[in-house]
Amino acid sequence: MQIRQYSEFLKFYFARYFARRWCKFWLATMVFVPVNSMFGQHQAIQDPICPHRPVLMIHGMLGSGDNYQYLANYLLTWGYCAQHLHVYNWNTLGRNPNEVKRLDSVINAILQTEQAAQLDIVGHSAGGSLAYNYLSDSARSTRVARYVHIGSRPMPKPAGPSGAIPTLNIYSHGDLAVPGADIAGATNVAFSTYDHFGIVAADSTANEVFHFFYGSLPPPARAWSKSNTATQVQVLQMGDNTPESGATITWYQAPKTIEDATKIQQTVTNDLGKASLGSLLPQQPYMVVCKPREGRAVAYYFPEVTNGALPLYLRTLPNTGMVRMLLQGIPQRTGEAAFVLFGSSGAFLPGGPPLVLNGDTLNTKAITPAAKTVVALFLYDNGDGQTSRQTQGAFAAAPFMNAIDYYLPTSQRPFVLQWKGKAYEIPAIPSSKAVTVVVLP
Repeated sequence: MQIRQYSEFLKFYFARYFARRWCKFWLATMVFVPVNSMFGQHQAIQDPICPHRPVLMIHGMLGSGDNYQYLANYLLTWGYCAQHLHVYNWNTLGRNPNEVKRLDSVINAILQTEQAAQLDIVGHSAGGSLAYNYLSDSARSTRVARYVHIGSRPMPKPAGPSGAIPTLNIYSHGDLAVPGADIAGATNVAFSTYDHFGIVAADSTANEVFHFFYGSLPPPARAWSKSNTATQVQVLQMGDNTPESGATITWYQAPKTIEDATKIQQTVTNDLGKASLGSLLPQQPYMVVCKPREGRAVAYYFPEVTNGALPLYLRTLPNTGMVRMLLQGIPQRTGEAAFVLFGSSGAFLPGGPPLVLNGDTLNTKAITPAAKTVVALFLYDNGDGQTSRQTQGAFAAAPFMNAIDYYLPTSQRPFVLQWKGKAYEIPAIPSSKAVTVVVLP
């Protein structure tokens, strides 16, 4: 398929996807039935150590559980126990008719395991539409005490039958991906500048979420602190979030080249794509290389890793599907690197903190336009050994990401990346060995 044809196909796919998915959820939430009298009560778990209700966080389009890393860690500082904080990883590109049923099974399992009568739900973007669909049923909605709608489309009423579930609606005028608005009858909070992903990671959002759940409470007696316990890892395929079982995870102190790396540990993921790594030193950069049973290795560079409520998420490149078609142009060359710069706390916006690679500013109107909300920027050469900074192929139509023609010779080592006032030395790993993902805070 020619690039122009594929680009038009991608534009059509996403337009049709959003239209059908939003229409489906809109119709589902217009059907309201009588409300259970237990809705809205503050029923905490009767546990003196972990007194809070469980929280289930549902990510949005092309996301995964790590979108909630900052919110989960904020709740830890307010006395939540890690075992009460859950994420729901789902395939936002597929149209699974059983998604609500699957979500219901997960919620029932959480309530049974933690012996809780109800939990709280947080939904971001498309996750908000899924949550509204789930809560439209009177039986299912009895399991939920409170709901938080973040960066998601405005609804006609609060969640639940007849809009009976207390709902916090948080949106930002700076969100150019999903314009928000007040929901009649909900608690509405509007921010000015956060982008579509930045609003999920903001402390202001986390503060609103906690106080909506539990009101104005004093600081907890048991505050969470950074620890050097084992780090949990979960590996998912990019796009559909399929767990990557049998992947080999190798943990290094961050090297300037992969040949200089000092291996700390190696392990293999289980059927859920999970594995446990050793303890970490604070304020230290690390490299984690993930090699799936099939497909390319991905080398993750972390400026620092902090243990928290959620696992450390790694993504592999899928071998099938639309995302594979999008990423198949990333080269495999011995003399060049291929980078992915990932903003874990929000998009790379023009006029925001400078994103500078070896003196070259990358967050510009041409490379990371605000309307595109770029959280993943791919850098690789188109084959001519030169840097033109032109958008690569079908990425012009893809939401939340972009790819530009950028020559990264491995003879230039390391690459110096500046972000939010800090400089990081990124190893020059040949793309024939791994695609390098730099996770920026």
